[in-house]
Amino acid sequence: MLELLKHTCHDFDMDEEGKDTYKHRKSGARKVCIISDKRVAYIEELKEKNPLYKMIQLYEDMDLIIIEGYKNYRFKRLEVTRKGKV
Repeated sequence: MLELLKHTCHDFDMDEEGKDTYKHRKSGARKVCIISDKRVAYIEELKEKNPLYKMIQLYEDMDLIIIEGYKNYRFKRLEVTRKGKV
């Protein structure tokens, strides 16, 4: 199984204003999860900065974890480039 962990230096929100999960988070819930028969979305307000190692532990049963970003971390790297770009 494959997992992707993507880092962004920008703030983001997968939640939608007015939805129950949004209201619960804004009311103080640190963790919110929404589940359907086909997928799950999990949002956590972080206490610590860059919890990469914590996230890796959550998905340690994966065959492969692709990590995008985190350039200052020491991992083996695979670089993919387009033809003509270095």
